[in-house]
Amino acid sequence: MYVTLLGQLMSLRIEPGSRVTIDVLAREPGVSQTPIRDALNRMEAEGLVVRVPHAGYHIPPQITRQRFEDMLELRLLLEPAAARRSAERASLQQVAGLRPHGRARRSCGRDRRA
Repeated sequence: MYVTLLGQLMSLRIEPGSRVTIDVLAREPGVSQTPIRDALNRMEAEGLVVRVPHAGYHIPPQITRQRFEDMLELRLLLEPAAARRSAERASLQQVAGLRPHGRARRSCGRDRRA
C-alpha cells in the first residue's frame, strides 16, 4: 500500500493541503486499515504526511520553487564544508579505506579528474 499511496501523492491524486483518513483510504482499494496505517506511518516518518491526532493525516503543501532553490543553495554551502572538516579529521586508516572507492569511481568513468 505504501507504493500505491506514494504514487497518489506524487501524481497529486491526493492533493497537497488536504486531509485524509485511514478509513477513506482503505475503502477505495478494499483493504483493511492495517496496511494503510503502516504506509501512513512510514510516510509520516519520511515527512510526506503529518498525523493530526483524532483527525487523520494532513498532506503538506507542495514545495515552492523558491524553497527548493533555497534548500539547494544551503546544501551547496554546507556539504563542501562538511566534507572538508571530515577529511581534515580522518585517520590514516579511514583515508586508506576510501582509496578503493576512489579507484572504483575512476574505473567507472564517474570521476571527472580521471
